[in-house]
Amino acid sequence: MLHDIGRFEQYKIYNKNSNSIILDNTIKFNHGEAGVGILKRDNYIRKYIEDSKYDKIILTAVYEHNRYELSKNLSKEEELFCKIIKDADKLDIIYETIYYYWQEEDRIKQVELGKLSSQMLEDFYSRKLANNKNRISETDQILRFSSFIYDINFKYSFEMLKESDNISKMIDRFDYKIPKTKQEMMKVKEIANQYIEEKIK
Repeated sequence: MLHDIGRFEQYKIYNKNSNSIILDNTIKFNHGEAGVGILKRDNYIRKYIEDSKYDKIILTAVYEHNRYELSKNLSKEEELFCKIIKDADKLDIIYETIYYYWQEEDRIKQVELGKLSSQMLEDFYSRKLANNKNRISETDQILRFSSFIYDINFKYSFEMLKESDNISKMIDRFDYKIPKTKQEMMKVKEIANQYIEEKIK
């Protein structure tokens, strides 16, 4: 429930709603770190849980959930909860890309007319989480969200992805106008679904 509490501060500062995509990579705002700050400020976390014995795990999971890689110094328990939150967050984002993101006509056009970052494609084909700092277009968001499969930790999460077929639904939402982009996105879909199959065997 608390992992995205820092988003409120982000939207307040940048006047952005939850569907906005910031392409200006010079803007630095880490909503995980901001969330920890909010929960610590005036002991705000006590509004949600009376017992303090879980505070370190909660704060660690909030802090880590949106990081490119988990910190190396986590306890086994902290790592477990961080991975649970990461999986839930990514499954939720992929779901939202189908039903809530890109509803406005001009933003759909941006996706359909966009080119793909060669660096982000290279990340995806190397089975790595695509680095958002290399994003050059709105279309790259689809590629980035597809690469979330490489940051998912549990077999059950992969089973949910297969059952929902949400990777295919996300990619197939759009009529990509640039032939090379369309070709790459169909390849991404095939590779992603094969990877999901591998993980549930």
